Amino acid sequence: MELEIDYDKLAALVARELREFVWLSPREAAAYVGIPAKTLENYRYDRKGPPYTKIGKHVRYRRDDIDAWMLGRCASDDEEQEGKHVA
Repeated sequence: MELEIDYDKLAALVARELREFVWLSPREAAAYVGIPAKTLENYRYDRKGPPYTKIGKHVRYRRDDIDAWMLGRCASDDEEQEGKHVA
């Protein structure tokens, strides 16, 4: 049995899924998180920040990736009591 693929339907599905992502510029992403844009740039340079995509020279962040990154940085109650911060 040969599998038939409708590439037009597949392309339309992929395009629809990509449109559903919310893409933010570095300035928008920094404002969303509540930090200076320069801090986010430094995190990107040091590879400590959220995942990003480059399109030519333009950097873009998916809001879902920022949310996941922020959730991964949550300090536990023990760390808060000991004065430790998540870097």
